Amino acid sequence: MTAPNPLRLSPPTCEDRLIWDVERSAFHFPTLAAADELGLFPLLHADHMTATQVAQALSLGPRATEALLGVLTSLGFLTQSQGTFGLTEVSRTYLLPSSPYYRGSIIKLFGNVPLTSATILEALKRKELRPTVAPKCGKPMKWTPPWQRGSLTQCTANRYHWRWESP
Repeated sequence: MTAPNPLRLSPPTCEDRLIWDVERSAFHFPTLAAADELGLFPLLHADHMTATQVAQALSLGPRATEALLGVLTSLGFLTQSQGTFGLTEVSRTYLLPSSPYYRGSIIKLFGNVPLTSATILEALKRKELRPTVAPKCGKPMKWTPPWQRGSLTQCTANRYHWRWESP
C-alpha cells in the first residue's frame, strides 16, 4: 500500500489536541511533581520571583530553572510578567499545601510511578493481579488499597508503589 499524497489529503474532521495532551503528559506530570516536591509553589506564593531568584532559593541550576518555569508557565500553573513568575489561580487553589484543595498527595503518589506501555501491556495480559511487598516495611500489601480503607497516611503515600507479579 502506498502512502497517501499529503497534498491531496482532506483536513482532519477534528483537532488533535487530545493526542497532544496525552503525549505531553508523560513529561508534564513528572515536571509538576518535581516542582511540588521542590516547594516551588509555596515559594512563589510568598512573592513573585525571577528565574535567578528561584534558582538560588531552591539550589537549582539557572538553565534548568528557566526550563522548569517555562514549562509550568506554558501549562498554565505560573504567570510571567516583567521577568518575574507568580502563581495562577489553579496553582493557588490546588498546589499550595496550605490550601484545603491541595492535590499534593495525588501528585506525590503518581509522580514517581514509572508507567510505560510495556508495563500496561504486561498487566493487561495477566489473568490475576496481585500486589507485592510494600517498599521499606517488607509487609505484604493488602489487596484493598489504603485509600479505600481510609488509612492512607502521608508516609504511606510517599512510599506507595504497586508492582504486579505474575502468579
